[in-house]
Amino acid sequence: MSRHPQANDARGILSVWNDYPPDAEDFYERWYMQEHFPERLGVPGFLRGRRYEAINADRKYFTFYDLENADVLFSPAYLARLNAPTAWTQSIMKSWDAMFRTVCERIRRRGTAVGGYAAVARWERPVALPLDLADRIMAGLDDPGIVAVDHWRATTRQNEATREAQTRPTADKLISAALIIEATRERSLMRAAAELPKLLGTALAPDASGLYRLIALQEAPQ
Repeated sequence: MSRHPQANDARGILSVWNDYPPDAEDFYERWYMQEHFPERLGVPGFLRGRRYEAINADRKYFTFYDLENADVLFSPAYLARLNAPTAWTQSIMKSWDAMFRTVCERIRRRGTAVGGYAAVARWERPVALPLDLADRIMAGLDDPGIVAVDHWRATTRQNEATREAQTRPTADKLISAALIIEATRERSLMRAAAELPKLLGTALAPDASGLYRLIALQEAPQ
């Protein structure tokens, strides 16, 4: 009997950073958990979605989806959702702001647990990160409270503008790479954030970094 694909084995990632007006957060939250997450996780090849809220970052929200592979984001089933957004989605997107949205491939995930906190480094300029970076960072931090390090790289193929994207007030931006350090406790998160610049060095300094707490995790139905 074949094994159901596990999220930590995912080779594709959809990464999203965005802001949303604070006075509409209840509307935003209801849409995300009642419609958007179930809709996206119902697309074949989506394995898990995670939502984070900023502790200290340049974007309030950070969300990503584990995918069987990046090709899932070019499948007819997924593109049909993007080109036929619901009325609720169209209403939400009108106030969606400061968006980074990037199709990525997972280079390496070190660790299998999901931490309640994440230190997130984002590269926007072209950068060649070492393929073993996740292993180096995990070893360099040497902290039992760090349970995973994830390294992503943008794919050369990105989604073209869709009807959903066209409802957003500004064009989406792209990243070139990202590093996510997951921690069980805030003290480990803060230590990781302090150590990361030294571990990366000046040449690999990210264009932005932030600290986030996990607010929702949902698995795709099997």
